[in-house]
Amino acid sequence: ASDVYKRQAGISDIPLTIAQPYIQQYASLLIGDGLLSSQLELSRSADKAFKLGGSIAVAGLLVSDTRSDEKLLGWSQFDIDRFEWAVDRKNIELSLLSFEQPYGRFRVNKDRTTNLSGLAVASPGDAEPSGDQPGSGIDLIIGGIGVKDGELDFSDLSLPLQFATKISDLDGSISTIDTSSSEPANIRLEGQVDEFGLARIEGTMSVFDPIGHSDVSVEFRNLMMSSLSPYSAEFAGREIDEGKLDLDLNYVIQQGKLQGQNDIILSDLVLGAEVDSPDAVSLPLGLAVALLKDANGVIDIDLPVEGDINDPEFRIGGIVMKAIVGLITKVVTAPFR
Repeated sequence: ASDVYKRQAGISDIPLTIAQPYIQQYASLLIGDGLLSSQLELSRSADKAFKLGGSIAVAGLLVSDTRSDEKLLGWSQFDIDRFEWAVDRKNIELSLLSFEQPYGRFRVNKDRTTNLSGLAVASPGDAEPSGDQPGSGIDLIIGGIGVKDGELDFSDLSLPLQFATKISDLDGSISTIDTSSSEPANIRLEGQVDEFGLARIEGTMSVFDPIGHSDVSVEFRNLMMSSLSPYSAEFAGREIDEGKLDLDLNYVIQQGKLQGQNDIILSDLVLGAEVDSPDAVSLPLGLAVALLKDANGVIDIDLPVEGDINDPEFRIGGIVMKAIVGLITKVVTAPFR
């Protein structure tokens, strides 16, 4: 029919920096680099329904936080081999989102805000957020997310001793994400922590409703305990001089009800100097460590936790700390039991 047609167009290596005047109106972000390439197809069927499709690639992206003049995120290559947008049906389908050498920075500031807080630039005409779930009013299907050779910088400046770590060589995938389906996505990620440690994440999660369903296992191996001194100082008032940590976490959330299991193995733990921390719990930590160690200098702890995420007062750190305090109290008051 005469009213059925298809048009094609392509762009190659368009500098994303040309979008900076528009970006800075809405966010404190600077696009320092990045090249956009795309092949587009616009078609109209006999019933006059429009469909936009094609591929998208972004190479060498670099985005910085203009407030701190530091790199925030980026990647060497991002590809969507195929996308289709059925305009009349409000339906978007994307193939695998492929990230090569993605980078991200996340920081907790001294006042416990994060480096992501306040990135959006408010304007007088801004409307109040609607509270709708992401993707409401439009169906979005993503064929998966692939990550290769990623890197994440994490730091926490709110502690008595500042903490920083880096996850590198991050590889893995997230399976199909569909806003119109209740089927959770499968997650598998693995990376190196600092110089010798390993981090692995596996499980399932409803990406747009993680409180409704999450079943995630996190495994850490061969972490140097001395690097965790900022957290031991914050909560227990002691540094850690030596030791290695292996950690297996399994957290299940169903409709906001959390059931968690922490399997902790500490090897050759040696406590360090006392640190003045207003939030530290007064505990006989040295005695507890001595009682918990076996003949090989290993401490093996199973620490279950539970809670209701729907409670406005819920804090996972507080729940875990309460369980640790309970454990140590029992150990020093009834060591043989």
